[in-house]
Amino acid sequence: SCFNSKGYFFKESDSSNICYTKTSIEIGYYLDGSSNLFKKCNLRCLTCNNGGTNDASNCENCNNNNNYHFSPNVPNHCVLFDELPNVNYYLDHTDKYRICHQSCLECIGPNNNDCTNCYNSNGYYFKENDNSNICYTTNTIGIGYYLDVANKKFKRCNNRCLSCNSGGTDTSSNCLKCNNSKEYHFEPTKTGH
Repeated sequence: SCFNSKGYFFKESDSSNICYTKTSIEIGYYLDGSSNLFKKCNLRCLTCNNGGTNDASNCENCNNNNNYHFSPNVPNHCVLFDELPNVNYYLDHTDKYRICHQSCLECIGPNNNDCTNCYNSNGYYFKENDNSNICYTTNTIGIGYYLDVANKKFKRCNNRCLSCNSGGTDTSSNCLKCNNSKEYHFEPTKTGH
């Protein structure tokens, strides 16, 4: 038997007759106080506390080698990315999944300029020739842009237009409003020009 009062305990399902301490047991085991045995942590946990054998909600560190990271919603619970309720999560510096900004479908951080993919189904799109990683809506893009649905990006209107609809970048333009500050006005015989 092991000298439990001095901190020595057997490892569960181990017939080697070796007594371990918390510092000598390999990573992935915890001391079960009720059985006085070191028990293996759940596969999701790299290290765990008491109760970690069957319950992955007692992880102290996640098993990153198997792609487990801390859940955004359940404390000390390790999950796979595929187990998250949505895809718009990123991994922070504490090994925890966090929700992206509402405009991002995929991101590298929590801010609106951390998007790597926009949430198109919620009306968010990148602006053409803009490397800011910000996703815009028709309400936030500002004057002078239109949504190119085929390319899933906001594009700048022709300089003759203050606002335009799709196709507004060509010279004939599809202006909704003319750029009066540059002396452009609608031609009487052509719609939108």
